Amino acid sequence: GVQNVTLTAANASGTDTKTLVLTIHELPQITSALTATAQVGTPFTYTLTATGYPAPTFNATGLPAGLTFNGVDSITGTPAASGVFNVALTASNAAGTDTETLVLTVNELPLITSVLTATAQVGTPFNYTITATGFPVPTFNATGLPAGLTFNGNNAITGTPTANGVFNVTLTATNAAGTDTETLVLTINEVPQITGALTATAQVGVPFTYTITATGFPAPTFNATGLPAGLTFNGNNAITGTPPASGEFNVTLTATNAAGTDTKTLVLTVNEIPQITSALAATALVGTPFTYTITATGNPPITFGAANLPAGLTFNGVASITGTPTASGVFNVTLTATNAAGT
Repeated sequence: GVQNVTLTAANASGTDTKTLVLTIHELPQITSALTATAQVGTPFTYTLTATGYPAPTFNATGLPAGLTFNGVDSITGTPAASGVFNVALTASNAAGTDTETLVLTVNELPLITSVLTATAQVGTPFNYTITATGFPVPTFNATGLPAGLTFNGNNAITGTPTANGVFNVTLTATNAAGTDTETLVLTINEVPQITGALTATAQVGVPFTYTITATGFPAPTFNATGLPAGLTFNGNNAITGTPPASGEFNVTLTATNAAGTDTKTLVLTVNEIPQITSALAATALVGTPFTYTITATGNPPITFGAANLPAGLTFNGVASITGTPTASGVFNVTLTATNAAGT
Protein backbone atom coordinates (compact mmCIF):
# COMPACT_ATOMS: atom_id res chain seq x y z
CA GLY A 1 0.00 0.00 0.00
CA VAL A 2 0.98 3.66 0.46
CA GLN A 3 2.56 4.36 3.86
CA ASN A 4 3.21 7.89 5.29
CA VAL A 5 6.52 7.65 7.17
CA THR A 6 7.43 10.57 9.51
CA LEU A 7 11.11 11.49 9.32
CA THR A 8 12.75 13.66 11.98
CA ALA A 9 16.21 15.21 12.18
CA ALA A 10 17.09 16.86 15.55
CA ASN A 11 20.08 18.68 17.07
CA ALA A 12 20.71 21.35 19.74
CA SER A 13 19.27 23.95 17.47
CA GLY A 14 15.99 22.19 16.89
CA THR A 15 14.15 19.52 14.90
CA ASP A 16 13.06 19.13 11.27
CA THR A 17 10.10 16.85 10.48
CA LYS A 18 9.14 15.56 7.03
CA THR A 19 6.74 12.95 5.67
CA LEU A 20 8.06 10.20 3.42
CA VAL A 21 5.32 8.80 1.15
CA LEU A 22 6.38 5.15 0.73
CA THR A 23 4.53 3.06 -1.90
CA ILE A 24 4.94 -0.70 -1.39
CA HIS A 25 3.98 -2.83 -4.43
CA GLU A 26 2.88 -6.50 -4.33
CA LEU A 27 3.03 -8.94 -7.23
CA PRO A 28 -0.48 -10.04 -8.35
CA GLN A 29 -1.73 -13.49 -7.39
CA ILE A 30 -4.86 -14.77 -9.14
CA THR A 31 -7.27 -16.13 -6.52
CA SER A 32 -10.35 -17.09 -8.52
CA ALA A 33 -10.98 -20.84 -9.02
CA LEU A 34 -9.00 -22.33 -11.88
CA THR A 35 -11.68 -24.79 -12.98
CA ALA A 36 -15.14 -23.91 -14.24
CA THR A 37 -18.02 -25.62 -16.02
CA ALA A 38 -20.29 -24.10 -18.64
CA GLN A 39 -22.94 -25.52 -20.96
CA VAL A 40 -23.54 -25.06 -24.66
CA GLY A 41 -26.47 -22.70 -25.20
CA THR A 42 -26.57 -21.46 -21.59
CA PRO A 43 -25.31 -17.97 -20.56
CA PHE A 44 -22.04 -18.12 -18.59
CA THR A 45 -20.05 -15.68 -16.42
CA TYR A 46 -16.65 -16.14 -14.77
CA THR A 47 -15.09 -13.33 -12.70
CA LEU A 48 -11.32 -13.05 -12.23
CA THR A 49 -10.06 -12.08 -8.78
CA ALA A 50 -6.50 -11.47 -7.55
CA THR A 51 -4.45 -10.04 -4.74
CA GLY A 52 -1.62 -7.52 -5.42
CA TYR A 53 -0.87 -3.79 -5.32
CA PRO A 54 -1.63 -1.68 -7.13
CA ALA A 55 -4.92 -3.32 -8.17
CA PRO A 56 -4.10 -5.53 -11.16
CA THR A 57 -5.63 -5.42 -14.59
CA PHE A 58 -6.84 -8.70 -16.12
CA ASN A 59 -7.00 -10.47 -19.43
CA ALA A 60 -8.18 -13.86 -20.72
CA THR A 61 -7.21 -15.55 -23.99
CA GLY A 62 -7.93 -18.90 -25.66
CA LEU A 63 -11.66 -18.66 -25.08
CA PRO A 64 -14.05 -21.08 -26.81
CA ALA A 65 -16.56 -19.85 -29.39
CA GLY A 66 -19.33 -17.79 -27.87
CA LEU A 67 -17.34 -16.43 -24.91
CA THR A 68 -15.45 -13.10 -24.67
CA PHE A 69 -13.44 -11.17 -22.08
CA ASN A 70 -15.25 -7.98 -21.08
CA GLY A 71 -12.05 -5.93 -20.80
CA VAL A 72 -12.32 -5.60 -17.01
CA ASP A 73 -12.48 -8.78 -15.00
CA SER A 74 -15.07 -11.15 -16.50
CA ILE A 75 -15.52 -13.83 -19.12
CA THR A 76 -19.13 -13.79 -20.40
CA GLY A 77 -21.29 -15.14 -23.20
CA THR A 78 -23.11 -18.26 -24.32
CA PRO A 79 -20.76 -21.07 -25.37
CA ALA A 80 -21.41 -22.54 -28.79
CA ALA A 81 -19.05 -25.52 -28.69
CA SER A 82 -18.44 -28.25 -26.15
CA GLY A 83 -15.11 -29.55 -24.91
CA VAL A 84 -12.32 -28.81 -22.44
CA PHE A 85 -10.53 -25.49 -23.02
CA ASN A 86 -7.34 -24.14 -21.45
CA VAL A 87 -7.92 -20.40 -20.99
CA ALA A 88 -4.87 -18.23 -20.18
CA LEU A 89 -5.62 -15.77 -17.36
CA THR A 90 -3.29 -12.84 -16.53
CA ALA A 91 -3.28 -10.33 -13.71
CA SER A 92 -0.75 -7.47 -14.14
CA ASN A 93 0.32 -4.43 -12.10
CA ALA A 94 3.45 -2.34 -11.64
CA ALA A 95 5.09 -5.15 -9.68
CA GLY A 96 4.65 -7.77 -12.38
CA THR A 97 2.27 -10.32 -13.85
CA ASP A 98 0.68 -13.58 -12.64
CA THR A 99 -0.38 -16.06 -15.33
CA GLU A 100 -2.65 -19.03 -14.61
CA THR A 101 -4.61 -21.54 -16.67
CA LEU A 102 -8.37 -21.81 -16.27
CA VAL A 103 -9.54 -25.30 -17.25
CA LEU A 104 -13.01 -24.55 -18.66
CA THR A 105 -15.23 -27.55 -19.36
CA VAL A 106 -18.14 -26.75 -21.65
CA ASN A 107 -20.75 -29.50 -21.43
CA GLU A 108 -23.48 -30.14 -24.00
CA LEU A 109 -26.84 -31.80 -23.42
CA PRO A 110 -27.05 -35.16 -25.19
CA LEU A 111 -29.14 -35.39 -28.35
CA ILE A 112 -29.94 -38.86 -29.66
CA THR A 113 -29.11 -38.97 -33.38
CA SER A 114 -29.80 -42.59 -34.32
CA VAL A 115 -32.87 -43.23 -36.52
CA LEU A 116 -35.99 -43.63 -34.39
CA THR A 117 -37.65 -46.34 -36.48
CA ALA A 118 -36.32 -49.86 -36.99
CA THR A 119 -37.56 -53.16 -38.37
CA ALA A 120 -36.69 -56.62 -37.05
CA GLN A 121 -37.96 -60.12 -37.80
CA VAL A 122 -39.02 -62.94 -35.52
CA GLY A 123 -36.28 -65.56 -35.40
CA THR A 124 -33.62 -63.38 -37.05
CA PRO A 125 -30.72 -61.80 -35.09
CA PHE A 126 -31.14 -58.02 -34.68
CA ASN A 127 -28.80 -55.18 -33.74
CA TYR A 128 -29.57 -51.49 -33.19
CA THR A 129 -26.89 -48.99 -32.12
CA ILE A 130 -27.85 -45.86 -30.19
CA THR A 131 -25.85 -42.75 -31.15
CA ALA A 132 -25.92 -39.24 -29.72
CA THR A 133 -24.10 -35.94 -29.63
CA GLY A 134 -23.21 -34.29 -26.30
CA PHE A 135 -20.28 -33.68 -23.97
CA PRO A 136 -19.07 -35.45 -21.99
CA VAL A 137 -19.80 -38.62 -23.94
CA PRO A 138 -23.25 -39.79 -22.82
CA THR A 139 -24.21 -43.14 -21.36
CA PHE A 140 -27.22 -44.94 -22.87
CA ASN A 141 -30.14 -47.10 -21.84
CA ALA A 142 -33.13 -48.75 -23.53
CA THR A 143 -36.32 -49.97 -21.83
CA GLY A 144 -39.60 -51.48 -23.00
CA LEU A 145 -37.90 -54.05 -25.21
CA PRO A 146 -39.90 -56.94 -26.74
CA ALA A 147 -39.18 -60.55 -25.82
CA GLY A 148 -35.84 -61.81 -27.10
CA LEU A 149 -34.09 -58.43 -27.20
CA THR A 150 -31.83 -56.91 -24.50
CA PHE A 151 -29.77 -53.76 -23.99
CA ASN A 152 -26.07 -54.63 -23.89
CA GLY A 153 -25.23 -52.04 -21.21
CA ASN A 154 -23.18 -49.97 -23.65
CA ASN A 155 -24.97 -48.56 -26.67
CA ALA A 156 -26.75 -51.41 -28.47
CA ILE A 157 -29.98 -53.41 -28.51
CA THR A 158 -29.27 -57.00 -29.56
CA GLY A 159 -30.91 -60.40 -29.65
CA THR A 160 -33.36 -62.48 -31.65
CA PRO A 161 -36.98 -61.36 -31.27
CA THR A 162 -39.56 -64.01 -30.45
CA ALA A 163 -42.77 -61.96 -30.74
CA ASN A 164 -44.14 -59.82 -33.56
CA GLY A 165 -45.78 -56.41 -33.33
CA VAL A 166 -45.00 -52.72 -33.01
CA PHE A 167 -43.12 -51.76 -29.83
CA ASN A 168 -42.31 -48.32 -28.38
CA VAL A 169 -38.81 -48.59 -26.90
CA THR A 170 -37.62 -45.76 -24.62
CA LEU A 171 -34.06 -44.63 -25.38
CA THR A 172 -32.08 -42.38 -23.00
CA ALA A 173 -28.72 -40.63 -23.38
CA THR A 174 -27.33 -39.06 -20.18
CA ASN A 175 -24.27 -37.00 -19.27
CA ALA A 176 -23.33 -34.29 -16.78
CA ALA A 177 -25.42 -31.76 -18.69
CA GLY A 178 -28.67 -33.74 -18.59
CA THR A 179 -30.68 -36.44 -20.35
CA ASP A 180 -32.31 -36.79 -23.75
CA THR A 181 -35.21 -39.26 -24.02
CA GLU A 182 -36.58 -40.50 -27.34
CA THR A 183 -38.95 -43.25 -28.48
CA LEU A 184 -37.75 -45.90 -30.93
CA VAL A 185 -40.69 -47.37 -32.86
CA LEU A 186 -39.57 -50.96 -33.41
CA THR A 187 -41.60 -53.05 -35.85
CA ILE A 188 -41.01 -56.79 -35.60
CA ASN A 189 -42.26 -58.66 -38.65
CA GLU A 190 -42.92 -62.39 -38.84
CA VAL A 191 -42.87 -64.58 -41.94
CA PRO A 192 -46.38 -65.91 -42.64
CA GLN A 193 -47.26 -69.51 -41.85
CA ILE A 194 -50.44 -70.90 -43.44
CA THR A 195 -52.39 -72.57 -40.64
CA GLY A 196 -55.60 -73.90 -42.20
CA ALA A 197 -56.21 -77.55 -43.11
CA LEU A 198 -54.44 -78.54 -46.32
CA THR A 199 -57.12 -80.98 -47.44
CA ALA A 200 -60.68 -80.09 -48.36
CA THR A 201 -63.65 -81.80 -49.97
CA ALA A 202 -66.18 -80.21 -52.30
CA GLN A 203 -69.04 -81.65 -54.30
CA VAL A 204 -70.11 -81.15 -57.89
CA GLY A 205 -73.06 -78.78 -58.06
CA VAL A 206 -72.83 -77.73 -54.40
CA PRO A 207 -71.59 -74.25 -53.38
CA PHE A 208 -68.15 -74.45 -51.72
CA THR A 209 -66.06 -72.09 -49.57
CA TYR A 210 -62.53 -72.53 -48.21
CA THR A 211 -60.92 -69.80 -46.08
CA ILE A 212 -57.14 -69.40 -46.04
CA THR A 213 -55.72 -68.55 -42.59
CA ALA A 214 -52.16 -67.75 -41.53
CA THR A 215 -50.02 -66.32 -38.77
CA GLY A 216 -47.48 -63.56 -39.47
CA PHE A 217 -46.96 -59.80 -39.12
CA PRO A 218 -47.92 -57.56 -40.73
CA ALA A 219 -51.18 -59.32 -41.68
CA PRO A 220 -50.44 -61.33 -44.84
CA THR A 221 -52.18 -61.11 -48.18
CA PHE A 222 -53.31 -64.36 -49.79
CA ASN A 223 -53.62 -65.99 -53.20
CA ALA A 224 -54.73 -69.33 -54.62
CA THR A 225 -53.85 -70.76 -58.04
CA GLY A 226 -54.52 -74.04 -59.82
CA LEU A 227 -58.23 -74.02 -59.00
CA PRO A 228 -60.64 -76.41 -60.74
CA ALA A 229 -63.39 -75.08 -63.02
CA GLY A 230 -66.16 -73.30 -61.18
CA LEU A 231 -64.00 -72.11 -58.27
CA THR A 232 -62.31 -68.72 -57.95
CA PHE A 233 -60.19 -66.84 -55.40
CA ASN A 234 -62.13 -63.85 -54.04
CA GLY A 235 -59.06 -61.58 -53.81
CA ASN A 236 -59.17 -61.55 -50.02
CA ASN A 237 -58.78 -64.88 -48.26
CA ALA A 238 -61.34 -67.32 -49.66
CA ILE A 239 -61.90 -69.82 -52.47
CA THR A 240 -65.56 -69.88 -53.47
CA GLY A 241 -67.83 -71.23 -56.20
CA THR A 242 -69.67 -74.33 -57.38
CA PRO A 243 -67.50 -76.99 -59.03
CA PRO A 244 -68.97 -78.60 -62.17
CA ALA A 245 -66.51 -81.48 -62.42
CA SER A 246 -65.09 -84.03 -60.00
CA GLY A 247 -61.48 -84.96 -59.36
CA GLU A 248 -58.50 -84.28 -57.12
CA PHE A 249 -56.77 -80.92 -57.56
CA ASN A 250 -53.54 -79.51 -56.13
CA VAL A 251 -54.23 -75.87 -55.35
CA THR A 252 -51.24 -73.60 -54.54
CA LEU A 253 -51.89 -71.32 -51.56
CA THR A 254 -49.62 -68.34 -50.77
CA ALA A 255 -49.50 -65.97 -47.81
CA THR A 256 -47.22 -62.93 -48.23
CA ASN A 257 -46.15 -59.98 -46.06
CA ALA A 258 -43.12 -57.72 -45.64
CA ALA A 259 -41.20 -60.58 -44.00
CA GLY A 260 -41.66 -63.14 -46.78
CA THR A 261 -43.98 -65.73 -48.29
CA ASP A 262 -45.30 -69.12 -47.22
CA THR A 263 -46.48 -71.52 -49.93
CA LYS A 264 -48.58 -74.59 -49.25
CA THR A 265 -50.50 -77.09 -51.39
CA LEU A 266 -54.20 -77.64 -50.71
CA VAL A 267 -55.33 -81.07 -51.88
CA LEU A 268 -58.92 -80.38 -52.98
CA THR A 269 -61.10 -83.39 -53.67
CA VAL A 270 -64.28 -82.63 -55.63
CA ASN A 271 -66.72 -85.46 -55.16
CA GLU A 272 -69.70 -86.23 -57.38
CA ILE A 273 -72.82 -88.20 -56.45
CA PRO A 274 -72.94 -91.36 -58.58
CA GLN A 275 -75.20 -91.50 -61.59
CA ILE A 276 -75.85 -94.98 -62.98
CA THR A 277 -75.18 -94.93 -66.71
CA SER A 278 -75.72 -98.56 -67.73
CA ALA A 279 -78.92 -99.42 -69.64
CA LEU A 280 -81.93 -99.87 -67.41
CA ALA A 281 -83.50 -102.64 -69.48
CA ALA A 282 -81.97 -106.04 -70.24
CA THR A 283 -83.14 -109.37 -71.64
CA ALA A 284 -82.00 -112.81 -70.51
CA LEU A 285 -82.99 -116.32 -71.54
CA VAL A 286 -83.86 -119.17 -69.17
CA GLY A 287 -81.05 -121.69 -69.20
CA THR A 288 -78.59 -119.37 -70.90
CA PRO A 289 -75.66 -117.71 -69.05
CA PHE A 290 -76.24 -113.98 -68.50
CA THR A 291 -74.02 -111.02 -67.54
CA TYR A 292 -74.99 -107.42 -66.86
CA THR A 293 -72.39 -104.81 -65.81
CA ILE A 294 -73.40 -101.77 -63.76
CA THR A 295 -71.65 -98.55 -64.77
CA ALA A 296 -71.87 -95.08 -63.26
CA THR A 297 -70.23 -91.67 -63.18
CA GLY A 298 -69.12 -90.08 -59.87
CA ASN A 299 -66.13 -89.48 -57.64
CA PRO A 300 -64.63 -90.86 -55.40
CA PRO A 301 -64.68 -94.56 -56.39
CA ILE A 302 -68.10 -96.18 -56.38
CA THR A 303 -69.33 -99.38 -54.82
CA PHE A 304 -72.29 -101.11 -56.51
CA GLY A 305 -75.14 -103.25 -55.35
CA ALA A 306 -78.04 -105.19 -56.94
CA ALA A 307 -81.13 -106.51 -55.13
CA ASN A 308 -84.39 -108.36 -56.01
CA LEU A 309 -82.63 -110.60 -58.53
CA PRO A 310 -84.55 -113.49 -60.17
CA ALA A 311 -83.63 -117.10 -59.41
CA GLY A 312 -80.29 -118.17 -60.90
CA LEU A 313 -78.75 -114.72 -60.98
CA THR A 314 -76.39 -113.21 -58.36
CA PHE A 315 -74.45 -109.98 -57.82
CA ASN A 316 -70.72 -110.61 -57.88
CA GLY A 317 -69.97 -108.03 -55.21
CA VAL A 318 -68.16 -105.73 -57.61
CA ALA A 319 -70.19 -104.42 -60.50
CA SER A 320 -71.84 -107.36 -62.31
CA ILE A 321 -74.95 -109.48 -62.24
CA THR A 322 -74.13 -112.99 -63.50
CA GLY A 323 -75.60 -116.45 -63.66
CA THR A 324 -78.13 -118.57 -65.59
CA PRO A 325 -81.77 -117.63 -65.01
CA THR A 326 -84.12 -120.48 -64.09
CA ALA A 327 -87.45 -118.68 -64.24
CA SER A 328 -89.04 -116.47 -66.84
CA GLY A 329 -90.79 -113.15 -66.29
CA VAL A 330 -90.21 -109.44 -65.92
CA PHE A 331 -88.22 -108.52 -62.82
CA ASN A 332 -87.52 -105.08 -61.24
CA VAL A 333 -83.94 -105.29 -60.06
CA THR A 334 -82.78 -102.48 -57.72
CA LEU A 335 -79.34 -101.19 -58.69
CA THR A 336 -77.29 -98.95 -56.32
CA ALA A 337 -74.12 -96.94 -56.88
CA THR A 338 -72.64 -95.39 -53.72
CA ASN A 339 -69.65 -93.21 -52.86
CA ALA A 340 -68.72 -90.57 -50.29
CA ALA A 341 -70.94 -88.05 -52.06
CA GLY A 342 -74.11 -90.14 -51.93
CA THR A 343 -76.11 -92.95 -53.56
